[in-house]
Amino acid sequence: MFMKRKLVRQGGSAMTITLPSDWVKRFKLEGGDEIDLEEQQGKLIISTEAGKKENSIELSVSGLGPMVKRVLGALYKTGYDEFSIRFETPEEFETAQQVIREQFVGFELVDHQKKRFVARKISTIDSKEFDTLLRRMFIIIKVLGEELIEAIKEKDNAQLKMLALRDKDVNKLADFCRRTINVYGAIQFKRPGPLYFIVEQLEKVGDYYRDLCLELSRRDLNTAGVDLEYLKRVNLLYTKIYELYFQFEMEQLPELHALQKSIKEQAQELRKQEYDPLVLHYLQAIAESVFDMHGPLLTMKM
Repeated sequence: MFMKRKLVRQGGSAMTITLPSDWVKRFKLEGGDEIDLEEQQGKLIISTEAGKKENSIELSVSGLGPMVKRVLGALYKTGYDEFSIRFETPEEFETAQQVIREQFVGFELVDHQKKRFVARKISTIDSKEFDTLLRRMFIIIKVLGEELIEAIKEKDNAQLKMLALRDKDVNKLADFCRRTINVYGAIQFKRPGPLYFIVEQLEKVGDYYRDLCLELSRRDLNTAGVDLEYLKRVNLLYTKIYELYFQFEMEQLPELHALQKSIKEQAQELRKQEYDPLVLHYLQAIAESVFDMHGPLLTMKM
């Protein structure tokens, strides 16, 4: 709804406006309550979390098998505060219980019956912590790539399995970030669409590193023949996107493109040398997913 308000001068240079009475009543605001103000490209956005109506949904996951996890993930990322889930088998409940406990920040199972349970948001992480948690996700993946090199050098298969588990933290942070973008949208984020894509790509990159770690953990690292220099360059590409996100400089773009091009050219040479195709697949997938972030990143920073 569009409406106009007249500015009222208060004292020297201060100006005030009145808030719509319906909006004030809807959120049960009173004198002295705090509201949020955010400036976006000439717009002043007024928002509040007070009196926010919790949204809930009820559905069945019976017969969905391995898709139970993804359906519940979609509910969480969409922004539901409570979901009542009907199920048929112990396996369906076990899968649901695991994903809620491991990935849904602030959620708990609050009611469990014979073939139904309720999961509800019981605590809230301030959406203003989004940048901090997104940075943490970037860093977890960056460190994972660096420690992968060390584990290969030391031929430490057990450490490779441990590194693969870091992806659980990446997934949890990615789900929280996507939920936050969906709930607050344009109110909080200048370009929610491109930002959502970047979070999706980060989770994908984490998955590829995880799969590479698991694949190598099953091998004899004395004969695996991983080209560490190639892996280092893929890691470097990721580092450059990470740095570009938090400190954008247009001058860095040609270097980013040149590095991506050289990685693709090197991959072609490695294929001719009959380099392990599965390892090469994971490394190329990481590089391509990382480089694909530059488009939405440009959209966000322009």
